Amino acid sequence: MKNNKRNREKSQNYQNYSTNPAEFQTWLDKIYSRLNMPTIAATSVIGVTIYFIGLLIAATFDFGREYIDTSAIYIGIFGISLVASVVRYASTQIHSVFEYFRPCLIIDDKSYKLFITRWFSKLANNTGNYMVAGVYGVLALLVAYSEFFLSPLTGRVQYGSMKPYFFEYFWYQPEGLWNKVIIIAFYGLCVAFPLGTATRLLYLNFAFMKDLQKFPVIPLTNILRIRLRVVINYYLFIYFTWSIGIGLFGIVFFMV
Repeated sequence: MKNNKRNREKSQNYQNYSTNPAEFQTWLDKIYSRLNMPTIAATSVIGVTIYFIGLLIAATFDFGREYIDTSAIYIGIFGISLVASVVRYASTQIHSVFEYFRPCLIIDDKSYKLFITRWFSKLANNTGNYMVAGVYGVLALLVAYSEFFLSPLTGRVQYGSMKPYFFEYFWYQPEGLWNKVIIIAFYGLCVAFPLGTATRLLYLNFAFMKDLQKFPVIPLTNILRIRLRVVINYYLFIYFTWSIGIGLFGIVFFMV
């Protein structure tokens, strides 16, 4: 409904500066496009797939029952699904948001389209997304290893600790350490790729908005305020949900 309203309020020449989301896809967008489902359904498929791959890994080590009983596993799945769906939402909605905002800028359509095309191409650059996600992945592997082999397991569950609420006591037993490392490392990688991608996209969006400020705006305060509110609401929603995902990932990474 909101998108239809925006479309009706665009300039009549919006095709001169409109962009197609299908031409600016991150690696996550390509997964969603391949699934060809509504975002919620596709996100559920991704989350369930990760869960059962983790269960399969745990079952090969006779750790399946413990895996199913671990609260942090479900928190991790929710966090991964949340961030993945937000990345999908951000990359598809950004086109209509800035088509709607375009009449506020005093610039010709061709220059505006060149400007946003350049920035949307940066956002969809999967080489950069993979690089940042890869750094996060290495950190996740290091955290998984260090938590089980470089710091003592004994005495972790102390008085007043929150750890038992997320990772049950069997995670702190010395048996099967490598099995536990592999499971946590798997989830660490599943966290790292959407989180790393989201982090890069947020940074680039900040630079994009800063670059956008160089263009003069129309001297019509009411119109500018109404259209700018759509942009602000878009970014507030993304930052709010991203911060929730960060909090959930913090539990998975640092509460073990």
